[in-house]
Amino acid sequence: MAPIDGEENLGVATHRNIILEQFSRQALPFSTAAMINDKGALKMIVDAAQPGPKDTVLDVACGPGLVVCALAPFAKRISGIDMTPAMLDRARQLATKQGVRNVDWHQGDVYLLPYAADTFTIVVTRYSFHHLLDPAAALREMARVCAAKGRIVVVDAYAPEDPDQAAEFNRIERLRDPSHVCSLSLSGLKELRLDYLSQGLPFTSCGPRCGTCSLGRSPILATRSKSSRR
Repeated sequence: MAPIDGEENLGVATHRNIILEQFSRQALPFSTAAMINDKGALKMIVDAAQPGPKDTVLDVACGPGLVVCALAPFAKRISGIDMTPAMLDRARQLATKQGVRNVDWHQGDVYLLPYAADTFTIVVTRYSFHHLLDPAAALREMARVCAAKGRIVVVDAYAPEDPDQAAEFNRIERLRDPSHVCSLSLSGLKELRLDYLSQGLPFTSCGPRCGTCSLGRSPILATRSKSSRR
């Protein structure tokens, strides 16, 4: 899958600066938003990732650490990486508040994760792909650091299948949040499997799930936001 262009042709460095500005400013309201704190949604991620006491977990674009703290009680060790220091500050505060000790925090780039190949048995990301200029490249990097028998779980909002509706949805989202690039449709998210499978990585179906499609070693969980329903 080729890199995604927004209505403007954003360079990587420019877009990185937009993300830093937006999420530094939004760190507090974002981290307290009801949608991302929803316990049922967090449980779905835990259920999909299936962490166990021997697992080492990475949360890519971890934001305020909610997914990290949800997975931590079930895993041996978990790392959260994000490019925004203000988000990592919120994540550290949350871990301290919840008494989570088996966690490490790192600042870094989703396209160049600072870990050796096969470091983690589970790699997750939530609500990050629609902010990325090249989600397929980020997925390849997640696959690189994930062990051969590990799991990758991607959770993101998806746009309508109708191209005109999808374009309008993404236009409005970019007005609301300049760091938004493009929410893929559910079929678009499924197409990422083709890039994933081209590396020779194994594919298994996760079976029927509400709003879920399969991706190689584990499912992609795709959640449709209320505003995208037509």
